[in-house]
Amino acid sequence: MVLVATTAVAAAAAVVVVVAVSRDDGSVATSDSLPDTVNDAAAGAASVIERVTAEGLTVRLLVTDGAAQFQPVQVPEGAPAWCVPTGMASGTIISAAAVAQSQLTLSEVAAPAGGGQLFFGGTLEDDPMWGAIVQVPPGVVLVRATRPGVEADEMEPVDGLAIVALPALKGDGALQPGGPMPGFNPWGDVDLDGTAIELVSATGERRRLDPRTDLQGPPMWTDQRCWQIPDQLAPGTGPPSELELPAPGEQPADPAAARAEVERALQDLFRAPIEEGLEFFDLIDDASGIDLSVAEQIEEGSSVAEVLSESEVTVVDLVFVSPVEAFFYYDIVGPATNLDRFGRARFVDGRWKITRGTFCQEVMAWGVFCGV
Repeated sequence: MVLVATTAVAAAAAVVVVVAVSRDDGSVATSDSLPDTVNDAAAGAASVIERVTAEGLTVRLLVTDGAAQFQPVQVPEGAPAWCVPTGMASGTIISAAAVAQSQLTLSEVAAPAGGGQLFFGGTLEDDPMWGAIVQVPPGVVLVRATRPGVEADEMEPVDGLAIVALPALKGDGALQPGGPMPGFNPWGDVDLDGTAIELVSATGERRRLDPRTDLQGPPMWTDQRCWQIPDQLAPGTGPPSELELPAPGEQPADPAAARAEVERALQDLFRAPIEEGLEFFDLIDDASGIDLSVAEQIEEGSSVAEVLSESEVTVVDLVFVSPVEAFFYYDIVGPATNLDRFGRARFVDGRWKITRGTFCQEVMAWGVFCGV
């Protein structure tokens, strides 16, 4: 008799199936002998990668071409190349007691910040583990997974792909800091505190990804440009030419210079290295408490530091409603991509600053508390 125990966990629109197989003699089947529903891969397999981690986990990555799952119905004209699906990567982690599997729809090219799919398993068998299928941009020579208390797992990407895995600790099922969905914990009973994925470039530069926020599926799921079809856009999210801002009012003495200051403040807010939170008070009209909340989230493993240092922000349109207040629309591209965002700026203490509400709408999803 063979018993197959499965559990499905929703994770940012993906369903991860964890399978454990027990025989009458107490042994656990390897993936070679698992039922066809577990082992079947799409036709046209291009390559299979298999290795054993330093912690004894067997990881396998099967890459197939052709039709990909979960792809947008239509890729809008002019969308970035990472919106175009080209195949599927299926990842498997095998421990002494369980097997975990997931898939990642592959993009024509990797998104600039990299990305992938987090998955996990083994919680029913008291042998928790987590892993990630990662698609990386050119120049990345090593993908490294870390967690306190265990030996890191690392892999050199093959054709821009890598799979890494580590043993995990069981969680308490409560919402963990840094999660993108308040009130819901998609990580189940796996404790992801302190976990990270590092992308190491040939020059030694390191980019840190938070599995909870940065590995939630391919960019075609998370980049609005991949699925915002113009004739299906919701009101207020149309192209810049259709944006409606308040009517202009009395203008600053030098509107061009004032606009440049607003743009510089917005860009500095999301690209300047965080140094003791001082820049928040220079760039936000009311930054009270924000520096402390950002510091707390960084300490707890949130990727808000990357959001605030690696995002590219572009002002799309701007109007001055008075000499001391401006309304604008902007795009932000980085660890999270949001287009046609509504923002405000005020002239405070002799300089243009971004309003607290504008800043908070970008960082609250990363756990930053903006209350008073």
